[in-house]
Amino acid sequence: MKIVQVLAMEGSWGGIENHTFELTEELSKNHEVHLILGKKYEGKLKRKKNLYYHYVDFSRSRWNFFLLLEINSIIKKVNPNIVHAQGGKASQIISFLSNFLNFPTVATIHGMKSNVKDYLNFKEVIAVSKKAAQKLEKYRKVHIIYNGIRKPFVRSISDSKKSNNSLKALAIGRLDYVKGFDLLIEAWQGIDAQLDILGDGEEFVKLNELIEKFNLQDRVKLVGFVENVHEYIETCDFLVVSSRREGGPLVIAEALLMQKPVIATNVGMVGDFLPKKYIAEVENIKQLHDLIKLASANFDSLMLDFILAFTKAEKYLLIEKMVEETIKIYEKYI
Repeated sequence: MKIVQVLAMEGSWGGIENHTFELTEELSKNHEVHLILGKKYEGKLKRKKNLYYHYVDFSRSRWNFFLLLEINSIIKKVNPNIVHAQGGKASQIISFLSNFLNFPTVATIHGMKSNVKDYLNFKEVIAVSKKAAQKLEKYRKVHIIYNGIRKPFVRSISDSKKSNNSLKALAIGRLDYVKGFDLLIEAWQGIDAQLDILGDGEEFVKLNELIEKFNLQDRVKLVGFVENVHEYIETCDFLVVSSRREGGPLVIAEALLMQKPVIATNVGMVGDFLPKKYIAEVENIKQLHDLIKLASANFDSLMLDFILAFTKAEKYLLIEKMVEETIKIYEKYI
């Protein structure tokens, strides 16, 4: 099978990007895959047999005539069996070009969308969570395929602790507004546990000031960018996701597959996997604080409450499952 994937990003490296790079790499093991992506990725991606990169300047408007002409030309030259758009901008572009292309088209929705009309032109639509699919499901069928990851190597699963004195929590992500780390730091007041925040970004100074403002220097640490987050996940007791909005997020898959409980705001696929009692409303600092405090004070119960979540993650959040379900959709048009 010959597949074109379109990622209309220009150098960023978050959930959509990781999803697309992992998916294309896995698909290329058995198929010819062509990935159309931004010029700023040039030289930064792995070279793989059967995986071809086509670099385009996506800093231009999605309605730029020359951009549309270039993408249209690449797709026609490849002559694929399927064209798959990843994310909002790519989906708008391919939705428009589908009027001129004689190839089946698929789109993946990675987050909540206010305007879904562009997705009506696609043969098939995938959403990475039930929440992401909600609005579009009123108008058409949407397949739910969760973001899958390679199973992390785990040396050992830590035993439950009888005391919360040494409990360690972890938060991971870019230090920007959407991740809600400012909310998490404020919610950490009165929590008797250590919190490490992994990541770098524009809010580093602001978050550091909040840590000082709430006198949390002895309990909250901004670790910075870390190459291998799995080592940190393996040594923590639970994770916290405090995001204002998210698609996946992949860190939940990583944590659950490493048998680590997660307390999170109700974003992305959180509601599809986590026990309801450990899900807080978005931007509700008091509720987030209460859930963290509950988890810290009752760690043995927390581990028991997550047994079903760990099992479900093994079934749905591995990359093999994601690729298998995606191929099933493609094969409908072969």
